[in-house]
Amino acid sequence: MTAASAQPGSDALQHADLARHLLALEGLDSDVVIGFAAWRVGPGDGDVVIHGGGHDPSVTVVRQRENELGYHAWLETGGHVFDVTTYQLAAKAADLDRLDGRSTTVSWCPDFVWVPKAEIASFVRVRQETAGLMYYERDAYLQSVVQKRAVALRAEDLAAVEFVYRHPGIEVRGCG
Repeated sequence: MTAASAQPGSDALQHADLARHLLALEGLDSDVVIGFAAWRVGPGDGDVVIHGGGHDPSVTVVRQRENELGYHAWLETGGHVFDVTTYQLAAKAADLDRLDGRSTTVSWCPDFVWVPKAEIASFVRVRQETAGLMYYERDAYLQSVVQKRAVALRAEDLAAVEFVYRHPGIEVRGCG
């Protein structure tokens, strides 16, 4: 995704769709979920990356583009949340810092998260506690809106991700 994404940092749905395809190759069923998410990435008060404000009116959502819909996409499978976008948290924090003039410390930025749904923290805990906490909240309205706008993955995208998956030592570089 780092080499091929047209919108790095705004490509969670594409990540989720491709990851769902790979899980299906291994015989695992998963569902793409749309909603709100937040990650505590560092120790300071503002060291939180938030996608959408959820139902908390105190959260100001900074949009990079006009008419942007704030949401996140991840997978749920076998009682777990699987999010393959968390490797982008440091870059997202830097983008937000450029927009809001703040400075976010990122000490937690895993390549992905695979966590039992029972271990997902509340939004309040993520905002107030320690790095490594994460919050995911499904939103039925956003799910319906995003699904109506979603573009199906192209066969060549699926073939490319399968090729990279089956050849883990390969190095992919974007061009253009």
